Amino acid sequence: MTEQEQPAYPFPLPGRIVDHQVLEFGLSKRELFSAMAMQAFCSNSSIEDPHDFISNARWAVKQADELIFELNKKD
Repeated sequence: MTEQEQPAYPFPLPGRIVDHQVLEFGLSKRELFSAMAMQAFCSNSSIEDPHDFISNARWAVKQADELIFELNKKD
C-alpha cells in the first residue's frame, strides 16, 4: 500500500521514538511524485503559459495523487 504521506526515502532518526514509532525524515511520496511531475512539466517546451504557477502546481499534485491511486489498485 502506497500512502501519500509515507516517506519516499525513509531515514530513521535514532532515539526519536513517539508512541512506539520511529520518526522518519524526508519528503513524502506525494511531495516527491509532485516534484517529479512538475520537473517533467517544466521541461516541456510546448507549455501554453509557463508562468501560470498555481495551475502548474495543482496539475503536478493531481498527477502525484493519480499515480498513488493507481499504485494502490489491486490487479
